[in-house]
Amino acid sequence: MLFMNFKKNILYLLLFKPSFVFFMAFILFCFAMKSMLENEIYLQQYDILNDNVINLSSLAERLKMKRNSNTVFSSHSSGGFKDGLITLLNENSIAFKITDLQKESILVNIESADSYQFLNVFLILSQDERIEVSNVNITIDKDGGYISGDIVLLNKL
Repeated sequence: MLFMNFKKNILYLLLFKPSFVFFMAFILFCFAMKSMLENEIYLQQYDILNDNVINLSSLAERLKMKRNSNTVFSSHSSGGFKDGLITLLNENSIAFKITDLQKESILVNIESADSYQFLNVFLILSQDERIEVSNVNITIDKDGGYISGDIVLLNKL
């Protein structure tokens, strides 16, 4: 009787063996696809975080250099002030328009800027003792993470 059950069990195993192998292969394939998709998502998140670290490292380096050498704006004249500001905004890929208001004040109209880049520029401007940030009016697009607005800067020298 025991021998008959054994033969019956082996017969069932042989009948279901291809299905079992296919089922195990399918599970392995699904696991591999899930792992590949997770890996792709993690790589994208890593790239975003890496870009943020590079941006913040660049900002920290510029602030350190500025504290030591005060060379954000090369000369003390209004033209040098404006040229330095244009260079700073262009380096940070910010769409802008500059308007001279008075002899030593400038209106910077930010048309479109990434929030990280805008904060980088704003910190650099606010840390420079030759510049006074007189007025700031910004609008933040929460969906896209972009900033637009106006900044009035005064050249103290």
